[in-house]
Amino acid sequence: MQTAETIRDTRTVAPHERFDYWQEVVNHSIVPLEMYSDHRADFDAAFRAVDLGVARATRFWYPTVEAHRTSKLIRQSDPGLYQLALVLRGEASVVQGRRDTAVLVNQFGFHDFSRPSRMFHAVNRPSRVQPTVITLTIPGALLPVEGKKLPRHAIAMSGHQGIGGLLARHLGQLTGHCEQYRPSDLARLGTVTLDLLGALLAHYLDTSNMLPPESRDRVLLARVHAHIERHLGDPGLSPPSIAEAHHMSVRSLHRLFNRERTTVAAWIRDRRLERCRRDLASSLAAHRSINMIAARWGFTNAAHFSRAFRSVYDMSPHEYRRHRDHSPSAPWHGSSTA
Repeated sequence: MQTAETIRDTRTVAPHERFDYWQEVVNHSIVPLEMYSDHRADFDAAFRAVDLGVARATRFWYPTVEAHRTSKLIRQSDPGLYQLALVLRGEASVVQGRRDTAVLVNQFGFHDFSRPSRMFHAVNRPSRVQPTVITLTIPGALLPVEGKKLPRHAIAMSGHQGIGGLLARHLGQLTGHCEQYRPSDLARLGTVTLDLLGALLAHYLDTSNMLPPESRDRVLLARVHAHIERHLGDPGLSPPSIAEAHHMSVRSLHRLFNRERTTVAAWIRDRRLERCRRDLASSLAAHRSINMIAARWGFTNAAHFSRAFRSVYDMSPHEYRRHRDHSPSAPWHGSSTA
């Protein structure tokens, strides 16, 4: 499957060329920066970037580095970009507008590339297992918050809870599993990404009323989806319980899903069936009976689960598990759209 993905790795060039190579690809992929590092003699770094159409999400691995966005560089090239950066390892800071903003692990840093800034990120040698930072680069003109409301200096926001936690998980999924998406999927997810960022900024800047109604609805829908995923195993998960958790009426909840051309019950059922299908195909769940798997994901009636599973995957749970046991590497082409 083709994806709008770019991968760069300094290990593809000689050690003494790696830092210059890294500065060149970062400057070309984001904005021109003056970069400095104590590790330039053998700069071991990589990134994986995903084009979302309206923005660019990038997962980075690199050691300690300092980057300057100078007035001279801004005069030479100013595409009007903002950067949101989620720190996953180490400590970072952004100096902008005479203010030094510390950005700790599980925090977002947000700043304007059109203003001079100095960015510093201290981290040990990079791990190829765990990335250092995830960034989102966005044209300021596309941000769903009025320009005059945006901060004139760098700010730090939580990426651990609330809307920040939701956006952090979203970016982690996008940049960690981009091979699962087609370019058309990524374009649609780009709109959701901007809505989540707009909601995070509006929450931090206390300008929620400045978000367009359609952005607020998409953010609310994303929060509802996340709530459903967390509670799939609860048999009591229902439109009333979901509406209550989000301080809205059941009617408003149904209207939210109607715009997506589905229903709340259908969404819950499809997500539960998909979780059951994964367990039936997994060797890690081979010791669990089919009824145990069904109950784990909220199906309390075995006969109902079997009928629902067959209606989506064109075979019973028993047949599906047997098929997977005999051909563990075979791709599955059932009728599910979950």
